[in-house]
Amino acid sequence: MGRRAANDLDDLLERWARWCLECAGAGFGTSVLGLLIDNGGIVSRSTGGTGGEPMCAQSYPLEERIEYAVVALARDDLLAADVLRLEYNAGVARVVNRRKLRGYDHRNIGQLQKAHALGVGVATYRRRLAKGRAQIETTLAL
Repeated sequence: MGRRAANDLDDLLERWARWCLECAGAGFGTSVLGLLIDNGGIVSRSTGGTGGEPMCAQSYPLEERIEYAVVALARDDLLAADVLRLEYNAGVARVVNRRKLRGYDHRNIGQLQKAHALGVGVATYRRRLAKGRAQIETTLAL
């Protein structure tokens, strides 16, 4: 089975992953969910963007919509949400901590290693990834 070609959804998910990484680097947690948890359910942003602010301090509605879709997916299928996070390296720290993945390093590993870390087969990993991607497409109405 060959690798599927990258498309617009992949670009959007990569933006989401960078946004999650920026939020984590700014000390805001790993996602909007982390922001909500850390701030007691309130997310406040600066409205005077100076350009030097972290991405997560600015308004990024598309990335936020993806994050909320992933959080909603986690309520129904936590594995699918975790697969999405590992596949795109978005909010990986929470997955690693919750699942107690010892020695997990997301750099330069493929789906086989990610599936193994989650304790599932590659076929299951790919099915859950497809389910997660479909959920994002539906949410964003692509």
